[in-house]
Amino acid sequence: MYLVNARLVAGVDPLSRTRLREMLLEAADAADGLEHVYVQTDPAGADVTLFLLGTSLAAAERSALRIHTALLTGRPELRGWLLTRCGADLVAALAGAALLGDAGSGGKALPGQDPDSSER
Repeated sequence: MYLVNARLVAGVDPLSRTRLREMLLEAADAADGLEHVYVQTDPAGADVTLFLLGTSLAAAERSALRIHTALLTGRPELRGWLLTRCGADLVAALAGAALLGDAGSGGKALPGQDPDSSER
């Protein structure tokens, strides 16, 4: 499994992290190998981590780019939103807790979110 991080800069309308996660799941095709989506929003936009099954890191990064492109071109509520980064690079905003050793009692480095829907 590959983790591909992206940064979305907010456009005209703000979105909740829950709604953005739903939209990312809907934008994915079965061939993308998307297993899970993690979103952390802030006033300027959102940091996204896609957990993807793939034959290589390059294939996972291509799937992530395709998902984000489909999302941004297919949803009027994302008018003005921009993808500014998409790759398997380390994102401190998402990895901070893991880097600082603050994984919590459950051993999870990222705060929990609602489970992804099994229906896509």
